[in-house]
Order: sequence, then structure tokens, then C-alpha cells
Amino acid sequence: VHPDLYHKVKIFGSDPVENVFHSVPDMQSGAERDIIDEAYSKLGHLSAGRLVSATHHQGGAWDLNYQPGVRHCIIPNEDILNEYRGTR
Repeated sequence: VHPDLYHKVKIFGSDPVENVFHSVPDMQSGAERDIIDEAYSKLGHLSAGRLVSATHHQGGAWDLNYQPGVRHCIIPNEDILNEYRGTR
């Protein structure tokens, strides 16, 4: 989770997140919008706890880069892709 985004939307708690990007126009269509819509349709109903367990599993990209007590660890795109591809 991107820290700036998290702090901007945490006020919504478990309620749906409203548009907090008033200076950014809505995505109308295109590949990026399609990816976001697909991710939402597959994952949008899951609880925060379920999403955390799905993304923080042992041997995954998060686990490989997490350092206890260190904030704002970067997860390299290569590690994310390897997890997605199942090559890890």
C-alpha cells in the first residue's frame, strides 16, 4: 500500500472510498481502466484482513522484502511479477 494513499483514505474505515483525487480526471476507458475494473470485480468484496493474508503470504513479494521495524520498504516490480507468474 502506498503510504500517502493509505493516509488519504483511512478515514473511510470499512466504508466505500470516495473520490479523493479531485484534481485528477476520472479514467473513462482504456487498458488501465479495464485492469482496475477487473481487479475490483475479483477482489472488491474481500475484507481487508483477507486481502492482507493474500498479499503477505510466506515466500511472496511482500514477505521477501519486509524488514521488521523498517517503514516504507519498496517491493521491486520484478518480485511482484515473479509472484504473479508463480515463479517464486
